[in-house]
Formats: sequence, C-alpha cells, structure tokens
Amino acid sequence: MTKHHDQENGEKEPPTTLLWVQYFLAQHFDKLGQYLLALEYINAVIAGTPTLIELFYIKAKIYKHIGNLKEAAKWMDEAQSLDTADRFINSKCAKYMLRANMIKEAEEMCSKFTRSVFQIRFLTVVLHECGCVNTCHINSGTQGVQKRILHLLELELEVVEGTSAMENLNEMQCMWFETECILAYQRLGRYGDALKKCHEVEREERSRKCTPEAVLSSPQLWGHSAPLFP
Repeated sequence: MTKHHDQENGEKEPPTTLLWVQYFLAQHFDKLGQYLLALEYINAVIAGTPTLIELFYIKAKIYKHIGNLKEAAKWMDEAQSLDTADRFINSKCAKYMLRANMIKEAEEMCSKFTRSVFQIRFLTVVLHECGCVNTCHINSGTQGVQKRILHLLELELEVVEGTSAMENLNEMQCMWFETECILAYQRLGRYGDALKKCHEVEREERSRKCTPEAVLSSPQLWGHSAPLFP
C-alpha cells in the first residue's frame, strides 16, 4: 500500500488516509506481538510526517512492549519535545524514564510543571492573606495593600525557586511518581533511597488521611439518585 486510490464515486482519498491506516496497522501488529512489523509501519509514517506527536507516542509504546525501556523513554521524550506544554505527554515521558531507571531525568521532566503549579498556589495564599479574592481586587486596592502583596509574593517565590521538583511532587501527593521512584531505586539496588521514599509515602498517607476519604466519598454526590444532587 504505497498510494491512495480513487473511490468509486471518482473522489480521491485524502493523503492522510494512508497515514492513519499505517498508524492503525502499527498498533494492530503491536497488539498481536509482531513488533518488527509494527515498527516497520510506524517508521514509515514517521518518515513522511515527522511532526505528529501520536506517531512517536506509539513508537515508544511498541519499544516498551518489546522490553527496551531505554529506547521507549527516548521516543517518548521525542514525543513530548514536539509539544512541551502537553502535561499528559510530559507525565507519560516521566513515567517511561522512571521505568528505565532514569530518575534524575524524570525529575527534571516533571519540574517543568511543578514550579508553575506552586507559583499559582502561593499567589492564592497571598491573595487570601491580604483579603483579596482575585487579581481584580489587587488593581483596585490601596497602594499599601499592593505593596504588601508584592512583598509577600517575592518571599513566596524565593521559596519556590529553592524547592526541588521532588519536594514539590511530594507536597502535591503525586503518588504514582513516588511509587515508580521506589521501584526504580529497588531495581538499581539503592535500597536506602527506596526505603526513604517508602517512609515519605507512608508519612503523607498518615498525615493526610482525610484527603482520600473526601475524594472517594465525593462520587456519591455525582449520581442523580443522590439526595444532594444539584
């Protein structure tokens, strides 16, 4: 299958038809365990369209199924480089890196988003501290209030700058990352670091035990039969 053919009504298939057919076949043969054939199809598509994230994502998955985790992490990193603002691909890339025991690289990957999240969080705390609901109240506030807000923001952002991505992830209770870190340390034979992460996870679960309870009970309010359904 090298080119598109005319349909019965005389209209030509769009050029992307071949692309998506080969994309499907790559996943099909990957599912069947015929990895070389799957790679052949996905490489053919990438050669013609080297800017489509989904192609590199599938190629990374194929290598993961083969068992070549280093190569899988490499191609998932290639996928996220095409759209560095995509948090889903960013998280997937970090997970693939951890599976390949690339802990430092995974931490750096996640740091692209953890910092911005904490800046927003600190801004919210500062606004609450100064009695402002949102940034509109900052603009309409007195000069003294505005100066206080700017001063507090400078202090808080200094804290953010000095906080590592791993500490931010712990604070955000990003359990999948911490769990994958534990397994990566175990595979590397770094049992001390693995146990340290285990204690961190246990401490977070003990100190914030109310959080998962609230999350697990909230779906009960989503059903139409719930008395408190809005």
